[in-house]
Amino acid sequence: MLFGEYHFHCRFETDAVLPPYKGSTFRGSFGWALKSVVCALKRQTCETCLLQHNCLYAQVFESLPQRAPHPAAEVLPPPHPFVIEPTETLQTRFSKDDIFDFTLLLFGPVNRSIVYFIYALEKMGAFGLGKFRTETAT
Repeated sequence: MLFGEYHFHCRFETDAVLPPYKGSTFRGSFGWALKSVVCALKRQTCETCLLQHNCLYAQVFESLPQRAPHPAAEVLPPPHPFVIEPTETLQTRFSKDDIFDFTLLLFGPVNRSIVYFIYALEKMGAFGLGKFRTETAT
């Protein structure tokens, strides 16, 4: 299986307040940013989108239906092909210029789309994280 481990070294441009567990904050912000970067048909849901089987966002965040080997078989959705590993710290308040590192793990063919992940992470950074994020970023 194709596997990628990508390390990001970031610096806060403003003060920020994050929860003690930062994974869910990163996942939510990253999901928003990735969808805004790759979604071609922004005015509909993923479930009704004719592009969902070729969409990077759907491949990463949506559990696409799987075919069962036979009608009585239970088919579980595949795991999401990424993991965000923020630095393990209970620190919740960050000041301007504080450093924050994290690792992005990608599994399978989504590694070939790393440029979209980087662009989404840049957009996520521009929008901000935590309590003092920019509310007007698009």
